Amino acid sequence: MLYRLLEGYMFLPKRLRVAMTGRQQEKHAALLDEVKALRVERNVVNSASGSKDDALSPPKLAGIDVRIGLLNERIRKYPADVRQLGPTALANALRAIETYGWDRYRLDSQTLWSEIQSVIPERLIDEHERSRAPVNFFVSLVYLSLSSGITLIATGLYTAGGSMTMVTVGVALVATAPLWYRLAILNTRYLLATMQAAVNVSRVKLAESMGLVLPRALADERDMWARVYYFVHDPFDADYDQDLNSYRAGPESAEAPVSHENQA
Repeated sequence: MLYRLLEGYMFLPKRLRVAMTGRQQEKHAALLDEVKALRVERNVVNSASGSKDDALSPPKLAGIDVRIGLLNERIRKYPADVRQLGPTALANALRAIETYGWDRYRLDSQTLWSEIQSVIPERLIDEHERSRAPVNFFVSLVYLSLSSGITLIATGLYTAGGSMTMVTVGVALVATAPLWYRLAILNTRYLLATMQAAVNVSRVKLAESMGLVLPRALADERDMWARVYYFVHDPFDADYDQDLNSYRAGPESAEAPVSHENQA
């Protein structure tokens, strides 16, 4: 619940939530446009660097590359699919983590997280837990700062034993809440890296543990994991059973399955 509040999914009026999501979409689009413009500029500078008259081209080129890299770091805090964008920066940073497996492989790591944990190396599980700790810590600090700050302000203003010192400390605590919020978002980068590793390395063993054969072609693998998602997530449907037969381990295979990609 604490996360859902900061993500903007609880207690916000629908109109405000839609407006905030639109704002996040604009920020995301602006970052993409800026990267595109820098890449065009990079190509121009790179073309001109062959001229002896332009001695400044290499430093310019390095600066552009750094700016592109920094912008790409910010873009990675948004889900790849713009339809997954949420109303706040924290919501989008977490959605980028949660949707990584689906975007790359059609493997829904949220739905299959328990299964993934059963096959990934224990060392990676520990690393994933460590990567969550700083995010949880700073999210907790947001609420601690706000609750303590508001309590001190109210005590300082409305009780007989209150003082301006209490009010000042309370205001300072409330003012630190946005800092903790930003630090929580910044620390999702490590969490994204561990989720990425968990999805990437678990796929082969996960398929094997579920009685499936991982296809060699990436398009077929994406199709297989999409079918697994619908089979696990939705109520049982005999069509899903038939569709998965072509990927099941064994000498026999069913006819070519019918794609359910359009249901994503």
